Amino acid sequence: MQTPAFDFGEAIGHFFKTLGRRPGAVFWVAFCNAILFSVFTGLILWLIAPGYLNMLDVAMSGGDPTPDDVWELVGPVFAVVPLSFIGGILVALMAQGAWLRLLVRDEVAPGIPFRLGGDEFRLLAVNIVFIVIAIALYILTLGIGIGLAVAVGVSEGGAGAGALAGLGGGLLVIGAIVLAVFLAVRLSAAPALTVLDRRVRVFDAMPATRGIFWWLVLTYIVMVIIIFAAQSVLGTMIQFLFLGAFMPMMFEFAMMAESTNPEPTAILDMLREQLSEPGTMVMLGAGLFLSLFLQTLTEGAWHSVGAYTARRHRASAADVPPPVDAADTPPPATATEPE
Repeated sequence: MQTPAFDFGEAIGHFFKTLGRRPGAVFWVAFCNAILFSVFTGLILWLIAPGYLNMLDVAMSGGDPTPDDVWELVGPVFAVVPLSFIGGILVALMAQGAWLRLLVRDEVAPGIPFRLGGDEFRLLAVNIVFIVIAIALYILTLGIGIGLAVAVGVSEGGAGAGALAGLGGGLLVIGAIVLAVFLAVRLSAAPALTVLDRRVRVFDAMPATRGIFWWLVLTYIVMVIIIFAAQSVLGTMIQFLFLGAFMPMMFEFAMMAESTNPEPTAILDMLREQLSEPGTMVMLGAGLFLSLFLQTLTEGAWHSVGAYTARRHRASAADVPPPVDAADTPPPATATEPE
């Protein structure tokens, strides 16, 4: 079967068509993503907050801490870094896997949509390849730039050679950006193809994007505009929530500043007292949840472009290879999935 022509409207509207066909599934995945990111972010903040508060106490006291005191303060913060790095990768993979299963295979795992299985580990391999390509491009650009600088340094061209080197450096950066955008667009369907085929696909995305490069560039530009507009409108509501959480403290601080020059410790105590208020925590939590919910929806819209490209490329059922492992195949879409 011949691959269908690229449909710009379908590429833009793939996410919205999925939303219209299965609104319950889309909002369930977005809701669970927001909960997942909220819990993870809250856990990290809870772990590092005591260290930062202790450092503020030491700074406000005006004392001179010893090296042991400094290590006691910053040690727990440093210990959280590996947890946040590894945990962040796992959270991102589970979120990406949940979205792509819905957008590419029209599947939502029963119950909580997150899994840490074949799809996620294959997506990890794809993302590692992307990181390696980005690092290689950076090293190549840096190496050429250093070589150009050394060549100018040992030459006797004077100011003219320096100006020429500056021009060459600018062109080098522009060329690196253009190459990075080209590779990003040509490989944009790799994660979706990986989930669709249940096999690691990286450079197999090149045939999927062949001949539609500029269409994809335009599609991503329009998607960025849509996402920016949505975040601008809903972001205003979120800002009002955060502003309302700290409005009483700002009024109290303004009245205090009119009568006296507040000490830093008084400001810190005021902040702690405000954060201990249930109403403040509710408003901050609601604002954080809504911001993450909006973020997950926009991530779904962004993934939908690659999902459409992958589904278009695999339009013929004969092109789709059989599953590698039957145990990895999710159950059929039945009443267990949100509709």
